[in-house]
Amino acid sequence: MKLLEGVIGLSIEEMQKHPALIINAFDSNHTVIFWNDRCTEHFKISSEKAIGKKLEDVLPWVKTDEKVLFIDRALLGKNMQIFNIPYRLKKGFYDQQVYAVRNEKGAVVAALNVVEEKFVQTNTPA
Repeated sequence: MKLLEGVIGLSIEEMQKHPALIINAFDSNHTVIFWNDRCTEHFKISSEKAIGKKLEDVLPWVKTDEKVLFIDRALLGKNMQIFNIPYRLKKGFYDQQVYAVRNEKGAVVAALNVVEEKFVQTNTPA
């Protein structure tokens, strides 16, 4: 867990409580090793139910989602940045960045997934 600190310039505590970013992390077997408060809010799954389980078991729909490849590429050492991804079921879009997390010897040991949601503003009459 300590290896996640500083990857995006935030401490573990700051990532856990970040009010705007959905942040999670996975080891090389896709096991959830970090799940922040925004993940709990967004996915309606507590960190207690997510951490230690396979991503595909926590979020079964990812089995058919091409974006799981972003995690796999990060686990191979390639950081991924994808911008303006439209939501399928709600208005708006999000930016996703997936970082390779390396140990002190430089080996990739995890993927840190960071999502920033952006919603379409609509003008409503006052």
